[in-house]
Amino acid sequence: MTRKHFEALALAMREARAVARSQTELNGVDIAIRALTDVCADFNGQFDRDRFERACGLEGNMELFDKMGCPTFDGMLPSEAWDACNEWEAWVYDNADSFSGGKWDELVDMTVDNRNRYYAKYGE
Repeated sequence: MTRKHFEALALAMREARAVARSQTELNGVDIAIRALTDVCADFNGQFDRDRFERACGLEGNMELFDKMGCPTFDGMLPSEAWDACNEWEAWVYDNADSFSGGKWDELVDMTVDNRNRYYAKYGE
């Protein structure tokens, strides 16, 4: 695949993100972007994953985490907050291959922070 192909794919993914009508649709597009990133990397050893994801419209890590539903627990019942923690952790581990080095460490730290915030707010 050539740079021209990667640019066309990134534009298509950026447009798909722009027309997402719900958070669920946006999450689906973002998951597709990470899967497409893996495919592109398989075709080109010089492929820059971070650059491609940014071209697709995935911004910095913190914004991505927020969009993927990192829980804040605001207004949640304890059971809802616990479920939010579990969903976040499942997303982190399901998408582990999409993150490398410092990004993965940041995700793990956020996951631990989420549990600590839960315990601080609701107890054990």
